[in-house]
Amino acid sequence: LSIGSFFVILLLWEMVSRMEWILPLFLPAPSEILSEAWIMLKTGLIFKHVFASLSRILWGFSIACIFGVMVGILIGFFSIPEAIGNPLIAATFPIPKIAILPLLILWLGIGEPSKVAVIALGVFFPMAINVYTGVKHVDPLLIKAALSLGSNRARIIKKVILPSILPMVFAGMKLGIGIALLLVVAAEMVAADAGIGFMILTAADLMQTKKLMVGLIILSLLGIFFNWLFQKLEHFFIPWKQ
Repeated sequence: LSIGSFFVILLLWEMVSRMEWILPLFLPAPSEILSEAWIMLKTGLIFKHVFASLSRILWGFSIACIFGVMVGILIGFFSIPEAIGNPLIAATFPIPKIAILPLLILWLGIGEPSKVAVIALGVFFPMAINVYTGVKHVDPLLIKAALSLGSNRARIIKKVILPSILPMVFAGMKLGIGIALLLVVAAEMVAADAGIGFMILTAADLMQTKKLMVGLIILSLLGIFFNWLFQKLEHFFIPWKQ
């Protein structure tokens, strides 16, 4: 049913464009978009933009995951960091991260560091908040049992907290990768000479709608791929969840 409905939508889209109920300039047919994608693949242009965006995403996402897990555990397990960290996160989380990009460019320059930083900031908050929530929902009986058996805090974090919060970690990663895709496109539209966002903006300026649609499809495919990847990793690292 899912596959069938998808192909029905594609056929309707093709018909609407071919019969010019909507001008192809505004909504090119799927076959024309695929033809444009094939041309871009043959010339290698598409790889340049995809690799540039993936590099920024992977750097920013990795940094955010590491610090998000560390901060989430710190403020979730220890009372003093919680008292200090919770108000800071509550105050800074609502700020649109793309609004900070001009400040990051001022601090870090117009190159890669500012783009990686804005992605890392965007992904950090869902990671830290999810991990914090996971720590708060760890069964207190498990912690008391570990304490009664002589475990110190470091061992409790390693043996009790980390395994318990893994589902929330992966939930944060799934949320974070969507934010990373959004922010990398926005950052590349502001200051970049390569990347999917740069490609989309350039195509829009030149009214190259087919190339613009190719960029959107690439983003959709990346989102599907990362979601599939995190599901597989979740099944591997959390077999007991099944």
